[in-house]
Parts: sequence; structure tokens; C-alpha cells
Amino acid sequence: MGKVIAIANQKGGVGKTTTTINLGGCLGVLEYKTLIIDADPQANATSGTGFNPKNVKNIYDCLVKGYHPKDVIIKTESPNLDILPAHIDLVGAELEMINLPNREYLLKQAIEKIKEDYDFILIDCSPSLGLITVNSLAAADSVLIPVQCEYFALEGLSKLLNTIKIIQGRLNTELQIEGMLLTMYDTRLRLANQVVDELKTHFQELVFDTVIHRNTTLSEASSHGTTIIMHDASCKGSINYLNFAREILQKNNLTKSTMKLIFDEKEFKQLLSNLKIEKTVSGGSVANSIVGLSQLKNKVGFIGKVSDDELGGKYEEGLKQENVQYFYSKKKEDLPTGTCLILVTPDSERTMCTFLGTAGKINENDVDTNAIKQSEIILLEGYLWDEGDPKKAFDKAITNANKVAMSLSDQFCVDRHKPHFLNLVKNKLDITFSNEQEMMSLIDVKKFDEVINFAKETNKLIVVTRGDKGAIVINKNEIIECSAKSNLKIRDLTGAGDLFAGGFLHGLINNKSTKESLEIGTEMSSKVIQIIGARLN
Repeated sequence: MGKVIAIANQKGGVGKTTTTINLGGCLGVLEYKTLIIDADPQANATSGTGFNPKNVKNIYDCLVKGYHPKDVIIKTESPNLDILPAHIDLVGAELEMINLPNREYLLKQAIEKIKEDYDFILIDCSPSLGLITVNSLAAADSVLIPVQCEYFALEGLSKLLNTIKIIQGRLNTELQIEGMLLTMYDTRLRLANQVVDELKTHFQELVFDTVIHRNTTLSEASSHGTTIIMHDASCKGSINYLNFAREILQKNNLTKSTMKLIFDEKEFKQLLSNLKIEKTVSGGSVANSIVGLSQLKNKVGFIGKVSDDELGGKYEEGLKQENVQYFYSKKKEDLPTGTCLILVTPDSERTMCTFLGTAGKINENDVDTNAIKQSEIILLEGYLWDEGDPKKAFDKAITNANKVAMSLSDQFCVDRHKPHFLNLVKNKLDITFSNEQEMMSLIDVKKFDEVINFAKETNKLIVVTRGDKGAIVINKNEIIECSAKSNLKIRDLTGAGDLFAGGFLHGLINNKSTKESLEIGTEMSSKVIQIIGARLN
């Protein structure tokens, strides 16, 4: 049964409709069936998802005429996202509803008819406190409050909180506050930073960690009648709302082991300042794999971008200590060296917060062609793939390589770059490393048998880890499986996939059979999950 979230603020222009559309789009991309209910007579959520309010049936037909919601709901072009449209007629609906029985619960009654069809139902509320907004709050399980990072938004917030208390006392005793989302944040403005600090001081855990930065692409997406994730998956707005969607899922206990990208250096430093760091190593997905290969006595090199700062020096030195040849001369960059903060919970799962820093600015000039040509296999990292310069760097490496392997890295990356990753897997990679969830998400399937069929059709080597189900390699029509090790005392899952890839590649380049390579990868992975961190020594 779907959770109903009303997205509301009595002040207009705070990003309410933008949040509704793009949160819905990102939840859909993450494979959660989502419905947007446009409960605002301006019908901006309707037009912002590509529909002309004048040409479609709308919520007025449900509330006043008694239509079944299924007869009004429309599928959008965004995956797993439907909309119940609005119309200017809603202004008149409030007058018509006054004399109807249970007038405050008409929307709730409509939602009950389709609630089981969705994981999430998002209601875009009007900025005014009319009967339609009262209906929305009476029907909702929780309220999500977008707050613009400016002074007047704080005044509107206090009025809304009073309204919520009234609704809780009279119409919906179960109504909760989902949280407050900071929108239109500009790091350059002192006032914006003051608003952020004040909200977090007064409301603490009610304020979401994710902040939506001011981003012109968000407006462009709405003008094209689509969600930001479908318009430009690589822009800051997409990443902000994907992070926010994952935070919503996490808050509702629907996900764990997530990766969050942080773009603002100040925000990341603030996060670090509140934590005690146990260990610092030269990491990253491919770096972990390469170190594992080095520990197995293979000659290896690494191409990656760091800045000439304290962490850059530590990174370079850390790889040298592991006998890894580093093919990049650190120099002063516009951004500092990238950092990934890994939080390990008592159940051994890990959540990652990543500030890519200068690593995210890798370009084709950073790629050492001679090093690539002299390598038997190159291993690419999905975390670093992005439109623009990183893509050019990847293309240059692939063009000059003898054989190409790549790790999909994380479902977060797959969701951001699905069409591009699919093209790489089908047409440019010789070997793909993935876990079960990443591969199923990549090709949009529900059953693992379909992954096997897809892998056979690619005619490439697809390597999939499956947790306690072990691992499997599909190579043309050849299917080879390896069981997971049993009776392991798991302490930290960080680096499990990385060391698996390192072990598997060790087998391949040393002329081991596919079965033997799979077993070496499994052994390496089994060892690393029994210690803290992604290093075996």
C-alpha cells in the first residue's frame, strides 16, 4: 500500500511543484511505482509532466463528478510515474464541495480506491489554505515541506506548522511531518547559509540532509514537460533529487547501502567535522581492485586525478606503498582531492557519502595513452563516468585499450546513466562487473533468468555477484557459477565487489580457467568482508 505524501507550503515560489515532479520522477527511475496528484488549480504539475490541462480529465472529475481515479490517471513518459491531472476548474470545485457530505475527506476516499497500486502517492498542494488543500492534508500520511533558502520562507513555515497542528487535531490524527527540504540554495549567498543553519538548529532531524541547489536546468525540464532525470540525468538538479529520493526511501526503511554524491565542498567538510574518522586510505572502486591485483603479484598501474594538497599526497603515497605505478602528476587543481566517507553500520552494511572533487573533472588529457596500450586489460570505474570531459577520457581509454573491463559500481550510477551504460555493456566493453541489482536495473527486468538471456545476446563476458547466492559468469552460451563461502564472520562489506573483480582479473591474465578465476574472486571477496576496510593487509 502506497505512502501518501502531501507536498505543501503556504508560501508560493518555494519549489513545491518542482519537488513534486522531480521527486516523483526519481522515485520512478528507482523502480518505485509513483503517482502525482495535482491538487493545485494552477495545474503546473500537469503541464510540467507534458500534458495540457485543457485536454485531459482531471481531479475535479473525481471530487465532484464521482469518476473513478483509474479513469482519470495518465501515464507520463517518465518510468513508473503516473499523474492525476488538475484544472482551473478546481477553483470552482471548492464552492461545489461545501455542501457535500464528508467534504474534507473526498480526496481521501478517491485515493483509497487506488492506494494499493502505488508505492508512493505525492500530492502537489495549492499554496493557499482552501478546501482542496485541507482535503490533501486529511488524505496524507505525512507532509513534506519545501523551504526556500530565504528569510520570508521562514515566516511562511511557521504558519504552515500551525495549520498542520490544526489538521492533526481535527481531521487527521495520524498526519506526520515527513521533513523539511531546503530548496533554491546558493552557496554564494550569506543569507542562504544563515537560513540553512537556523533551520537545522531549530528543527534538527526534521531537516533533510539533501539540499536542492539553484539550477537553471530544473526550469528547462519543466518547460519541456518532463522530469529533470529524463531531461538531463547528469546535471546537478538530477543528482540532488536522486539523492533526495534515496533519503526518502531510507527514511521509510526501503533502502540501505546507498551512495550519496555531495557537490558542495563546504557541506562535505561540515559532515566530516562531526565524525571521528577511524582510517584513511587511497581508495576508490578501481583503486581497490588494482591494489588487490598488486597484492597477488601482478604488475599494475593506475590513472586517476588528485590535487596537489594533503590528501592528494597521501593518495599518491598510499598507492606507491602498494607497488602500484601512478600515472598522474598531481598539480594544483580548482577542486581539492576527491573524498569518499564510508559509514559502516552494526549489520555490516555501508553507506557512502562522496565528494568527487577533482576526480570528477578527469579529462582526456589525463589519460596516458602509452600506459593504456601496454596494458593487457584496463578496468574502468562507473562512479567516474559522466557526460562531457569524463566521457571523453573513457572514450580515449577504450579506443587505445587491448581489452576493456568496467565495474558498474553502484545502482546509483546505473540509475543516472542507464542508456549510456547499456551502450557500453553491449558495444564497447569486453568484461562487465556488476551485482545482481545493478544488472537487473540496467536492463529493466524482474527475474534473473532475463539477465542470463541478455548476457548471452551481448556475446560479451558478464560477471555478476549475487550476495549469498555466490557469483556467476555468462560468456556467450557458457554459464559458470560459484557458491558463496559459508560461515563467514562479516564485519564490513566495503570493497567486496572491488576485490572480487581484482581476483577474477588475476585469474584471467594468468591464464586460469573462467571457473578458477571466479573462485579466486570469490576467495578475495570473502576475505575482505571479514575485516574493516578494503585492504587485505
